[in-house]
Amino acid sequence: MVRQSGKRTRIPDILEVPELVALFDQLSHRDRAMALLDTVTGLRRSELIGLKWLDVNFDELELSVTRSVYRQRVGRCKTEISRKPVPLDPWVAEELLSWKLAAPYNQPKDWVFASTRKKGKQPYSPDSLTSDFQALDW
Repeated sequence: MVRQSGKRTRIPDILEVPELVALFDQLSHRDRAMALLDTVTGLRRSELIGLKWLDVNFDELELSVTRSVYRQRVGRCKTEISRKPVPLDPWVAEELLSWKLAAPYNQPKDWVFASTRKKGKQPYSPDSLTSDFQALDW
């Protein structure tokens, strides 16, 4: 019988535009696409990792968020509202298309952020990505 508060334990660090630009300049192509997509859509990291290329509609400028990945297990989205199409800004769609053209795994059923270590059969692990971002000097 433990009560737990839903309040934040610390105030989130909100980046200003120049800070975001500096961050994006230090990121690899894949990481820049991932950070930009997450920044403007507000997707949970499990939903971001769960995207496949068939979920991206470049013509209609929207994402279909239909799955999430947690600890390399594919599952459903956390809430019903999470499964609604997410609009894409044309600039973000352009960056995502640029990543698709450069990505080693870019077929419709491939993960948008596929793991090269797993030869594209699984998405990148968010935990490994977190350590990559913590290593940035910005």
